Amino acid sequence: MGKRGAPIKVTEAMLVDVTTEAEKHPDWTNQETINYVISMHRQKLKKILSEQHPKWTTEYLNKELDDRLPGTSAIQKKLPKGFNWPIGPEDALWSFRDIAEYPISPESLPTVMRVWEDCLHAFPKPLSIRDVCWISRIYPIFKEGKQLDNIPLIYETARSIALYERLNKDNHPLYWPGMSGRWVEDGKLYLIMTNNLRGVFKFEMGNYSGDGPLEIEYQSRIDEKDMT
Repeated sequence: MGKRGAPIKVTEAMLVDVTTEAEKHPDWTNQETINYVISMHRQKLKKILSEQHPKWTTEYLNKELDDRLPGTSAIQKKLPKGFNWPIGPEDALWSFRDIAEYPISPESLPTVMRVWEDCLHAFPKPLSIRDVCWISRIYPIFKEGKQLDNIPLIYETARSIALYERLNKDNHPLYWPGMSGRWVEDGKLYLIMTNNLRGVFKFEMGNYSGDGPLEIEYQSRIDEKDMT
């Protein structure tokens, strides 16, 4: 059947996913939120393993997924007691009138409105003021990379940066500062700017090293090194 992989440890990305889903679904219990995140990662890993091992039976594949993915209790132990943290002014839902208090570049406004419109229909949560500020800031990068029509990628990128900014400012237990992680995010932006969406950004400088495959699919964060 092929060599079986090692169990996947609880990653920072999984914990951030739990926090994100808890914020979007305040009526869910902790267990419901964690189970949803596990199912997200299970689907992605299933797709990857199916492509890598086409001869595996469904029963064998499901057993592999059960053995490798962390369970609810493992993730629960890594989480703080509560998922919620204080909501600041920038975390309120955005509307056009907020430009008066939170200015954005005029050039980025049409793109902001396109993402805003999609968020009302296709994406799980309307834009916050913080999201919009980051869409405006990363707009030149997407323009340079000719990716202004890639609304899902603009949304995912801005939401990810905004979430980490919020966790950082509020000293949230799920935020782990470190230049390696920041440079991986910067590397993703560089790949977007150079229109190299299938590329992998790698770096090694002193004590810092890492790599970050560009993830275009929203809510699909499992490190490639954890999949093989």
